[in-house]
Amino acid sequence: MREIIEKFIDDNGQQLLHDLGRLVAIPSVAPVSPQPGPYPYLEPCAQALDYMLRRGSEIGLAGENIDYRCGVLSYGDGDESIAIAAHLDVVPAGDGWTGDPFSLRVEGDTLYGRGVNDNKGSAIMSLYLMKFLQENQIPLKHKIQLILGCDEETGMTDMPYYLSKKKAPAITLVPDGEFPICVGEKGLCEGEIISQPTSDDSPILSLKGGSASNMVPSSAVAVVRATDLPTPACGDITLCEKDGQTTITAAGVSAHASTPDAGDNAIGKLVDYLLDCALVEGYEKDVLETARDLSCTCYGEGFGVACADETFGKLTCICGTIKKDEQGQYAIGFNIRWPMAIQGDVLKSAIELCCGDIDAKLQLNLFDEPHYVDPEQPAVQALKRCYEQVTGEPCGHYVISGATYARYFPMGLTFGPMFHSDIEQMPAGHGSAHQPDEMLPLATLKKALAIYIDTIAALDGIL
Repeated sequence: MREIIEKFIDDNGQQLLHDLGRLVAIPSVAPVSPQPGPYPYLEPCAQALDYMLRRGSEIGLAGENIDYRCGVLSYGDGDESIAIAAHLDVVPAGDGWTGDPFSLRVEGDTLYGRGVNDNKGSAIMSLYLMKFLQENQIPLKHKIQLILGCDEETGMTDMPYYLSKKKAPAITLVPDGEFPICVGEKGLCEGEIISQPTSDDSPILSLKGGSASNMVPSSAVAVVRATDLPTPACGDITLCEKDGQTTITAAGVSAHASTPDAGDNAIGKLVDYLLDCALVEGYEKDVLETARDLSCTCYGEGFGVACADETFGKLTCICGTIKKDEQGQYAIGFNIRWPMAIQGDVLKSAIELCCGDIDAKLQLNLFDEPHYVDPEQPAVQALKRCYEQVTGEPCGHYVISGATYARYFPMGLTFGPMFHSDIEQMPAGHGSAHQPDEMLPLATLKKALAIYIDTIAALDGIL
């Protein structure tokens, strides 16, 4: 069987690159939220899905378009299914590329282009897994499905939609991370605290900090109707007086919400200084004190939910954004990633209590419970054996603070396609998912394909 797999990979290498190039050329950036009309994630995402379904049909697979939110390619006729879930949407190209982000470049053994790593390379790899099964008419008890989503990078509304229409697979592999096996993901909560309007004569004319709720903010700025303010004790705060007003700028260090201790929250510095200056009182002071509690701590102390467990470690919580609008309302954006040490309803109650203390409205944009699969499960052990057989390396497991499609499936496991050694060799600021010059070694893609072929056969035998 090993020789058959290797020959298939060698024989199909050029066509695989051609298909990947066609897919990378489609700028399939999904909107922040689904749109009305036939293409909820806009036409480029629909084009990417159409391309994959058409290629699947040409290979001989059964295909289904589920309202352009996702699609499915299937092999076999079993009552139960084993699935692979990959996404076709990508983040915007951004700046800093050394070539066209939407044109596949092959330099030596390295592939470059937006999505080659996250997640179009995996989608094409999975398509060729299905092609191997079809061409060799591999007899399997389970139906094998390739689920193709179009909204992973924004709201992940596609997989709940899929599960509202279809039965959950017996197991779902998600090639959207690193080998070896990711068995768990922290719970995710993201939202905004919206205050009541503050006084019209407030000396704080404007206040804004951060650009995303899931990033520790590196800057925050306030304009106040006051001068001769105290010299900031913090060296990261600067003052600029003009026409009876002072612009107060706080500088911090950006970091991802999952690793807040690697950053330095600029909002916390700014709000702390404003409170020290005693510029406001009453209700607006209460709002700013809430913002300080959330931005000067990073493990949930502000909401009173600090906790940890052995599997996931500490709960993390950041205040990522703050803004005062023209009506005097504050919007405080936060992001929480929580372990199994706290129940979701307890967490939500604590956030609601905090909002109630300042008569604020809570707007929850995301609330997903933690996802965890026991690593002693037979399916996880089967993945472990297949990885070790193909790579000759020991296979462990890990958990993450981020999110993949795995969290939506009862038996969802993130499995490759990257190896940690691939990431270690990338230049700083370039090469990985969401960065300029996103890359994937061709050898890694081929090795992942071999691992997946073995894995599907092994899972079919034990489930």
